Amino acid sequence: TDGVGRPLPDREISITVNGQVLTNLSVSSNGTFSGFIPIAPDMELGPLLVGVIFDGEEFILPSNSSIVFTVFSPVFVSIDEVPPSAVGDQVVISGTAKDNLEDGWLGGHTVEIFVDGSLVGITNTMENGTWSLLWTIPESLEIGNHSVSAIAPEQGFYRMGSTQSTFTVSYHTSISYQIDELYSTRGSQWNMSGRLFESDTGFEQGLDGKDVSILLDGLQVATVTTEVGGIFTFSKGVDYSLSRGSHNFTFSYGGEFLFLPSESTFEVFAVSDISIEIQPS
Repeated sequence: TDGVGRPLPDREISITVNGQVLTNLSVSSNGTFSGFIPIAPDMELGPLLVGVIFDGEEFILPSNSSIVFTVFSPVFVSIDEVPPSAVGDQVVISGTAKDNLEDGWLGGHTVEIFVDGSLVGITNTMENGTWSLLWTIPESLEIGNHSVSAIAPEQGFYRMGSTQSTFTVSYHTSISYQIDELYSTRGSQWNMSGRLFESDTGFEQGLDGKDVSILLDGLQVATVTTEVGGIFTFSKGVDYSLSRGSHNFTFSYGGEFLFLPSESTFEVFAVSDISIEIQPS
């Protein structure tokens, strides 16, 4: 408009960004104009000075106006998979935080961690954008699936970013064992038994119908299925080819939903008979 507020139609004005001319615009018949200012993905964050310049003409002096915009960046937060754990276990909740650039990992960025909506800890990202929190699962947390969230609150010129995942709180399991003879002669056999049970509640409830792998010196030799009360039995012949001395048996349970894996290892010994012959001379 001119000095008394009358529109100045059909003029050319310049749009500047931080002092640099971005584009020229034409003024409409009623003196208005509009245009777009593209925000590049890698634009510097912070205040952005946008100016409008009219160079003037005969009998009309030049003029300008400006406004300050602020450029922010989005923040993308990730959570690594939390392995199944049990009450009392220490777990590491970890992940990353970055902006919209390919190598835009954020260092020194605050991340808040929530479990089932309750804050359990606050941490900061490393220079490579990774973050982690060591957390002990409290007894108040029930068995089953739970939500875990990571929120990077708005800070500086970075918008808030968040993500959510789930993890499972399970029972610890244990395997007890018993063997008739630790020392067995080659050609005989080892007779053994065991029991698979949960070991968190104090009731030691047996786990029926579960597969238990049996390993001899690290090599699987059989798989047995637990019966009522979690009991299983197994016999293994002492091969003549087996070296004399110490060997290890391992009972291994691979775990499943709501039950963590476990194993028990014990030592046995293979011995051989010695025959003495007396020959007359």
